[in-house]
Formats: sequence, structure tokens, C-alpha cells
Amino acid sequence: MKRLLATNAHGFALIETAVTLTTVISLCSSGLLFMYFAFARVWIARNSYEALICLATSSHERTCQRELRATLARMLPFGTVSGLKLSRTSRSARVHLRFAVGNKVILSHDDSLKLPLKARGGL
Repeated sequence: MKRLLATNAHGFALIETAVTLTTVISLCSSGLLFMYFAFARVWIARNSYEALICLATSSHERTCQRELRATLARMLPFGTVSGLKLSRTSRSARVHLRFAVGNKVILSHDDSLKLPLKARGGL
């Protein structure tokens, strides 16, 4: 009759190691995902604002949209821009963006600026 693996000290150590490694790997991967999506949120907000500045100039909407898509694709390799709408009127510039991983929309971002842009005080 064979002895069970967990009946001696080496068997218990093996089981404890497997459980610990599983827990550590799960926590690390969750942390990395959280950091990636936090970075994605900040990066999308920053580049959406730059796209609004681009719209506030005499640039064409398609040019601003192409630059925004290229910047996001370059820095956010996991996920795609599933919906992007830039619009400009005489009084405002707006951006609506959805970022998806697979078929699930993870981030949705809306921003707008009033036109014409006013110079900030200071230097």
C-alpha cells in the first residue's frame, strides 16, 4: 500500500508551497492589471485633452483623431479604442472615447473645452 504524499512533512510543504504560489501569483497579476488600467485612465485623459487642443486650432478633426488613436495604440498595447468621436463647434470642442479589452468596454471618457481658448495667467 502506497503512502499518501501529504502524510509526511515533505508532502505538507509541497501543498503549502503550491497554495502560497497560487495566492502570490494571483495577487501580483491583479496588482499589475490594476496599475495598467489606472495608467490607461490617466493616459486617455491626458491625450483626450491634447486632442481637444488640436481641435481648438485650425487642424482638421480627422487629423486630431488619427493622432489620438496612434498615441493611444502606441502606449496602451492591451486593448483598443472601440469608439472615438471628436467634434468641434464655434463655441466648444468635445471628445468621447471608449477603451475596450476584448469585447468588454473598460473605460469611457468624455471631455470638452469652451472655445476660444483663453490664455492662462502667469508667465
